[in-house]
Amino acid sequence: MAEPVTLVVRLRAKTRREAALRQTLLEIRAASLQETGCLLYDVHQSTEDPAVFLLYQVWASQAAADAHTKASHVHGFLLSARQYLLDRPRVTWWRRLEDAQRAAGRYL
Repeated sequence: MAEPVTLVVRLRAKTRREAALRQTLLEIRAASLQETGCLLYDVHQSTEDPAVFLLYQVWASQAAADAHTKASHVHGFLLSARQYLLDRPRVTWWRRLEDAQRAAGRYL
């Protein structure tokens, strides 16, 4: 059985591009929720700095997450990201400890 994976992406918008980035991220979210293996896709905006966004995604497997990174709506965003982003997105991968324990046959 495949173990779910979590993808966390932190993005910083250029000055006066926050609204455009927010709209684009919400469009990507809508398309991503239709993908096979997408369990959760949340878009957050910082309450302290409105230029900072966080994507919190949970995928049914690493294969599903890998397929997402190759999807046309993600690829299109990456090609146009310079117009929105101040710097490169910070991407980190996570696994939920409860899922790892369950996969190993141990329950918390």
